[in-house]
Amino acid sequence: MAEGYVIRADGNSNIGAGHLMRCLTIAEELKECIGPGDKIIFICADKDGASLVENRGFTACCLDTAYDRMDAETASLEQAFYQITKDGLKLKWILIDSYYITDEYVAFLSHFAKVAVMDDLAEKPRRSDLVINYNLYAKEVYENMPGKEILKETLLGAAYVPLRRQFQGCVKNEKLSDGQSPREGQKHQVENVLITT
Repeated sequence: MAEGYVIRADGNSNIGAGHLMRCLTIAEELKECIGPGDKIIFICADKDGASLVENRGFTACCLDTAYDRMDAETASLEQAFYQITKDGLKLKWILIDSYYITDEYVAFLSHFAKVAVMDDLAEKPRRSDLVINYNLYAKEVYENMPGKEILKETLLGAAYVPLRRQFQGCVKNEKLSDGQSPREGQKHQVENVLITT
């Protein structure tokens, strides 16, 4: 049976496209790992996000809801899940990337598939199957987080940054022509930009 991987993220002129861009990076990598009949489907609150996804070659479902009131979209989301699965596709994972999720929203999604949460705010533990936080300090924050016992599985730290392919492996331990390391050279370039502009 074909499996479905749903990504619930938004991007528009109010919130920017950062959440969608990192999810598109994850989707590009996931595409290389899934089976031939499996599908990756994005669900977005509005047409702006859905258009961005479709322009990158992925399927998108637009809920026509408010991106900042996710608890109010559950009926639309349930209908979207029905449309996605009506031909036999089995949902395996739902990845959520939003600052507006609630515990109730995560619990609702868990009725349909395993739930992974991109949680770069790290304000509290999430009752999901997986929490991803790629900030440098993430391990320390979660180790000291009250209520951390509810966490099932975590991917914490910079090793889990969703880095687009064109940036993977671009920093090497080589010296530039002036003898500086790439990092020192970048610092010098940034300082020059800050001084001259």
